[in-house]
Amino acid sequence: MTNKLTVERLPDGQVHVARESWHDTFPEERRIPWADWYERMHKDTGYPGYLETAKALRELVPVDR
Repeated sequence: MTNKLTVERLPDGQVHVARESWHDTFPEERRIPWADWYERMHKDTGYPGYLETAKALRELVPVDR
């Protein structure tokens, strides 16, 4: 079993983040604050999945406003 990360932009502009065991959807305005949170969690715990999620959120192309 893999625990593949997916980070995608939904048609309504929201961000969807998922692994096999969880998922979350939130507005674009929360993308960078969530990336910051995942980086802090990686620093605190060393879990590589947190850093992977932070990087993927930062790499997602922002929506045009």
